[in-house]
Amino acid sequence: MSRLHWIVLSVACSGLLGLGGCGEARNSAVVTGKVTVKGQPLADIGVSFEPQGSGAGRGSFGRTDAAGQYSLNFVDNDQPGALIGKHRVTFRDLAAAAAQESDAGNLPKQTIRFPAKYMSEGLEYEVKAGTNQADFDLK
Repeated sequence: MSRLHWIVLSVACSGLLGLGGCGEARNSAVVTGKVTVKGQPLADIGVSFEPQGSGAGRGSFGRTDAAGQYSLNFVDNDQPGALIGKHRVTFRDLAAAAAQESDAGNLPKQTIRFPAKYMSEGLEYEVKAGTNQADFDLK
């Protein structure tokens, strides 16, 4: 191949990589929502969306603020969104986890602020094209 061919090929590949987010096209959508327990917002809750099914792909994660609001970003590149399709959604009490990690065993064990089943079993949610409002009341 001539030098001109290499230059043209390099420029074309660079442009394609920039458009596709490192060369990987994702069928994704924006997901935001609110996490509550008995209607009360929960701060510092980790919300994990794990795609289900064949060829599932990368998961997404969000963290609730003081109003219980979160938005998802892909775990591998921190870009907004989640893959379109069915997901298993699990929750983690990040405030309780941080307290347990920092106390070096000196304080009483922190209780999780929602039923433990949401940490392991989770819930199912289907992400659809467009903008998704995924609210969860953990009873």
